[in-house]
Amino acid sequence: MSILIRILENEHSELRTVAAEGFCKLMLSGRVISSKLISRLLLLWYNPTTEEDHHLRHCLGTFLPMFAFVTRRNQECLEDAFLPTLETLFNAPITSPLAKINDSNVADLLIQLTDHRNLPNLDHENLQESSIHDSLGLKICNHILSNPDSPGCRVLIRSLNKLHITNTNQATLKDMYTLLQQILEVIEDRVSKKTLEKLKASINEMINDENMATVEKDEEQIDVDHTNVEKSSDKFDQQMSSQDVMDVPLVDDNLTSLNETICPEDSISSKTMEVDDENKDPVLVVKRSSRRKKSTKQSVKKKAIPVCHLYSDSESDGEDLSRLKLSRKVTALSELNLSDSE
Repeated sequence: MSILIRILENEHSELRTVAAEGFCKLMLSGRVISSKLISRLLLLWYNPTTEEDHHLRHCLGTFLPMFAFVTRRNQECLEDAFLPTLETLFNAPITSPLAKINDSNVADLLIQLTDHRNLPNLDHENLQESSIHDSLGLKICNHILSNPDSPGCRVLIRSLNKLHITNTNQATLKDMYTLLQQILEVIEDRVSKKTLEKLKASINEMINDENMATVEKDEEQIDVDHTNVEKSSDKFDQQMSSQDVMDVPLVDDNLTSLNETICPEDSISSKTMEVDDENKDPVLVVKRSSRRKKSTKQSVKKKAIPVCHLYSDSESDGEDLSRLKLSRKVTALSELNLSDSE
C-alpha cells in the first residue's frame, strides 16, 4: 500500500495515472477506505504539476463526486480528510507547487462533497438529527481555538459560514454558539469577526426558532390531550345514561299496568257485591282498569259500573214472610166470598 502511494508522487505521468486510477477503483468498490489516501488524491488533482495530464485529472474529477455521494460513510471519510488537507496547503513552503493551490477552492469543494443533501435516498428524519456538517463545524471551531493565529484561520472561518448546519439539533447549535463566543474573544482579524458575528446571529436565530417550535408543539399536544379528555368524558356520560335506561324494569303485558303500581286507587275502580237472581247469594265484583303499555300521568277514564246493592239474609227473609202472609189473606178472603155465594 505504501509503495503504491509513493508512485502517486512519481515524475512519470503514466505511472501516476495508473496508480491513481487503481486507487479510485478500490475505493469505489469499498475495498479501501482511507482519509489519508483521499487527501493525497485531492492534492494530486489540484497539483499544478499534473496540469498537462488530462486523463489523470479527468479520472480524479469523476471519482470524487461519485465516491462522496454514495454513502454517508464515504462522506465521513472526506470529513476526516478536510483539516489535514487544508493544513498541508496552509503549511506548504513557498517553493512547493502546493503553495500555488487556492486553498479556498479546496475548502469549498470539500464542503460540497460532505453535504448530506447530496446523498441519494435521503432519510430526512435520521439526517436532521445529525449531519456531517454539524460535526465538521465543531471540529473547525475547536481547531481555530487551538491556534487562533494560524495563517489559515480566515479560510476556516469563511468555511464555517458555508456549512449547512441542521437547525433541529439543539445540542450542536448550543455547542457551536458557545464556541463562536469563545472564538470572538480571541480572534483579532476584523473581517473574520464580522463573519463570526453573522454566523453567531444565525445560530442564535435557529435556536430561538426551534424553542418556539417546541413550545407550540407542546401547546398543541396539550390541546389534543384536553380534547381527548372531553371526548372520553362525553362517551362515559353516554354509557352511564344508556346503562340507567337499561336498568329500568319493563312492564309485562301479563302483569298489572304501571298505573296500577303507581296509583293503586285507580287500579280497582270499584268493589261491589252482586246478588244472584236465582240463588240470592252475594257476589263480589272487582272491576280493574284497562291495561296500558305506556305509563303516563294522564287521568284514566273510568267506565260507569252499575252498583249492585248488598242484601242481607235477614232482610230478604222478612220480605218473603210478609209477602206470604199477604197472599194467604187474599186466598182466605176469596174462599169466604165463594162460600157465601154458594
